[in-house]
Amino acid sequence: MKNQIDCLTFQQKVDLVTSANSTPKGEGLVSFEFKEIQCTNVLQRTGNKLTNKVRAEGIDQEKVAAFVDRIENGQYRFIYEQPTVKDLGNNLYELLTGEHRYQAHIAAGRETIFVAVVKFETEEDEMIFQSNENNEDDEYVKAPRTQTDVVLTLSQMVDKGMIDIKDDKSINARLIRLQQKSNEFPLLRQRLREKHGKITPVKSYEDKDRRKWCEDNKPNIKFSSRTQIIPVDGVVYQSKTFKGGKGKGGLQDLDYDPRCFFDSCEVLLNNSDVRKVHNICSVNKSTSEKIPQIRQYKQEKMMQEMLDRILKIAEAVEEKRIFPVRDVIFDFVPQISEVDNMEEFAS
Repeated sequence: MKNQIDCLTFQQKVDLVTSANSTPKGEGLVSFEFKEIQCTNVLQRTGNKLTNKVRAEGIDQEKVAAFVDRIENGQYRFIYEQPTVKDLGNNLYELLTGEHRYQAHIAAGRETIFVAVVKFETEEDEMIFQSNENNEDDEYVKAPRTQTDVVLTLSQMVDKGMIDIKDDKSINARLIRLQQKSNEFPLLRQRLREKHGKITPVKSYEDKDRRKWCEDNKPNIKFSSRTQIIPVDGVVYQSKTFKGGKGKGGLQDLDYDPRCFFDSCEVLLNNSDVRKVHNICSVNKSTSEKIPQIRQYKQEKMMQEMLDRILKIAEAVEEKRIFPVRDVIFDFVPQISEVDNMEEFAS
């Protein structure tokens, strides 16, 4: 079976990409032009060097093989975004996006490749485009961008003097352009600064890691659970995770704070032989700058603030000013197609 690479004319390929609205898009894009170019004229950047050698690092060979299969079996499509390159002059081009497709062309023995030649206002615009668009994202092959990829792009911007690594706002502005979620900003800033030796690395602990640390360093601690309370001289030890918080100064954790509060109070309430609850904690998804502040908040303010909220509600209930059991309503949208009426709330 002949594939679309062989059957279609150049103009037909252009028409397919255009009609599918898969042309290059990005802030600062000045122009683009589709071309069929020699694969040997495509250079790839490794560090600060450009070479026409196919590189192996950072490449998922299974994804390359998947594209080779599409090429050889007549399923390579032109309705998706095509590789993009930058014109270097003298018939040479730097590959910006579409590396798996490009390497598949080489592996399949293709002499030419259909690409979009793009031009941007600034080098930063080009780098943002390259990072955002380098997810080879179609119905066949997906290569999702990782946080490591994002940090690498930021690091290159630092090296080029585009980002002030000491300035959160400078980094955040690029993270917005890189389409990252705001709740991931602190972690990405930290990873960037760690990469450049500007911040102390932070170790993350899961529950099993905290328990192992205590086993190695504090062997007298015996952990309890919700279903099994094991007091040690009147003290119950619980293993608790907190996250980089929200709310007041980013110190509150709207998920884990209430869990810790209620778990601790219920141990005291239901076990008369327990004098203290000792929470062994770690803070994940935060920075070395923020963790000391979060620790201080948990140690000095969290329990009192949570208790004040509970007592305020209890007082209003006692005075019959609010009736939560009666007045807080739960409606569920339909989810079970063979049971629920899909146009009404579920009963």
